[in-house]
Amino acid sequence: IVIGPEDEYGVTCTFTNYKDARVEIVKDTEGDFGVFDFSIWTVDDGERGERYTEDVSITTSNGNNPTSSFFDVFFEEAEETVVLDITENVPEGWNLSDVYCDYGEGGDGESIENGERVYLNPGASISCEFENEKLPQITVIKRTNPSYGFASPDFYFSIDGPDYYDDFSLTDGEEYWTGYVEPGEYEIYENRDEDMPEGW
Repeated sequence: IVIGPEDEYGVTCTFTNYKDARVEIVKDTEGDFGVFDFSIWTVDDGERGERYTEDVSITTSNGNNPTSSFFDVFFEEAEETVVLDITENVPEGWNLSDVYCDYGEGGDGESIENGERVYLNPGASISCEFENEKLPQITVIKRTNPSYGFASPDFYFSIDGPDYYDDFSLTDGEEYWTGYVEPGEYEIYENRDEDMPEGW
């Protein structure tokens, strides 16, 4: 600034700072450990825009579960509200079972698919916990006694469970894998009637 003789009463300069908001992402897993990536997007007038920051990656492990990471949100105006979408890129074999955010003061939010839309004011400090469950998988192995190897006849099976049903056949030493399935009760049985090979 430049002050001249005409500035009889001097000049007053006001500097205003806006406290950053802090967002903590907490990851909690059940059934196994893994690496989980989160995307953070800007939101303007209800529409998702550009990425606010690079993906946040969190790894759970034995003795480090739950664990967390954080990022800061910057403000240009005191009355500004920053809106962000925080979503988990759910890896194969996992189910995102719950998302819970603790907003305290200066923040609010609402649930979205695979995450949370958060509304942040200067100085807000929030924590969002993402809980994942490892999905089960089933392997069926066929053994015969005596072992017949490639000369084994076909044995027919059925498997029935939550949103899953299949008929399949196996010979001696073969395996059947369901892939990842929903938790629940499954019935696996070998067909003993007309499908049973002769002599067995």
